[in-house]
Amino acid sequence: MRKAADQPDLYKAGIYFLFGRDENDPEGSIAYIRKAEEVWKRVFQHQDKDFWTEAVVFISKDENLNKAHIKFLEYMIYDAASAAKRCRLANTNIPSCPAIAEAEQAVMLEFLGNLKVLVGTVGYKIFEPLRRRSSKSSKAYHIVPARGVKARALITNEGVVVTEGSEIATSSVATLAPATVVLCARLIKDGVIVRDGKKLKFAKSHLFSTPSTAAALVMGCTANGRIEWKDSKGHTLKENEED
Repeated sequence: MRKAADQPDLYKAGIYFLFGRDENDPEGSIAYIRKAEEVWKRVFQHQDKDFWTEAVVFISKDENLNKAHIKFLEYMIYDAASAAKRCRLANTNIPSCPAIAEAEQAVMLEFLGNLKVLVGTVGYKIFEPLRRRSSKSSKAYHIVPARGVKARALITNEGVVVTEGSEIATSSVATLAPATVVLCARLIKDGVIVRDGKKLKFAKSHLFSTPSTAAALVMGCTANGRIEWKDSKGHTLKENEED
């Protein structure tokens, strides 16, 4: 923090991101997105927020970002990150869209495009939708009816994405890992999992780091995800990995 304070560019207007992990959700990441007329001052004030470990800042080298510009960028960035559903957004207030001229919007949208590329380049995939498939095409798997649930997932190089509409068990066994119980409660609180009649379903697709964590949460019991997740031909994830 002290070294950052010596950077004069950080006292300009811009957009900043705070990134971290949720201690109550080992599978989840958190992002906080805000604008500031003096970025360093605002980031320094957020030392009391204990969830973040890294900050990413964007400013204009030409100092041509005014209040309306950064407010417009804040709105567009938050909207794009929210639509991607990649991580939980810690903002308590949803940014509003200011009225700026079309010519200025065009310039800011170009700035936004560059920002998205740079954020991804430094390792944060906050703008990449979970269901986007790579050139190798993510393979679809499912949990065969067990404990009354049906779930579908995409196996990607990042982990397992349990897709929207998948069901989970409405009860769990006593031996289910406490971390999985906490994770389930967090997803329900955040609206990722919702009640639909007598069932619990994923209202949004969600990324899990391992197949077993995803399977255990879906089934409500300890599970080996490499065996429980099967493709359309009934082959397990383990069998396909060994081919």
